[in-house]
Amino acid sequence: EGMNGMGGMGGMGGMPDMGGFAGGGGGHQQQRQQRPRQQQQQQQQQRQKPESTAPISKDDPSGVALLGKGKFPDSKSKHPWLILFYNKGDYDDKDPTTHKYISYAKQISEGVLKKAKNNKNAMIFKVGAVDCGGSDAAMRFCDNKLSKQGQVDLPAFATVLNGSASPITDTAVLGTPKKLHDHTTDALLNMEGLIININ
Repeated sequence: EGMNGMGGMGGMGGMPDMGGFAGGGGGHQQQRQQRPRQQQQQQQQQRQKPESTAPISKDDPSGVALLGKGKFPDSKSKHPWLILFYNKGDYDDKDPTTHKYISYAKQISEGVLKKAKNNKNAMIFKVGAVDCGGSDAAMRFCDNKLSKQGQVDLPAFATVLNGSASPITDTAVLGTPKKLHDHTTDALLNMEGLIININ
């Protein structure tokens, strides 16, 4: 007849977080207290590392290509590039500029890829990233690509047109992904011999 004072449920102690019901439950109270803490920790971790600032990976969903000495655009490349030169160690150390620039690279790549209807070969320009901190050879490679314009600190963006890297040093351009995108597009339009396929 009815539930006779909730019977074996121990005053709702065995129910999921119903908010405000305290009571027995025979061992469920400790479990109930741990779950919210675990959920809070997971939520904090997700907030701390949104996808757009996750490290750049091989086959990154944003379309950003990992580049390096063995794979770097040259004068025979079909596409112009916007390339982020960075040190993954600075990313791991939570350097805010490195995190911001990784986010910019991913946002720009996603936007350009979306305009190209997810066809990487139809992108007006491609976005890549080079980890300059993996070894002394990687750092020398980055210095060689960027130092033609003088000393450039990492992280740094550069346009690569016809195999030549031009670091972007204008702080106004580096202020937002849109300004960086527009700068890269303007650099393309000023490139001699450029053929743009407009469908």
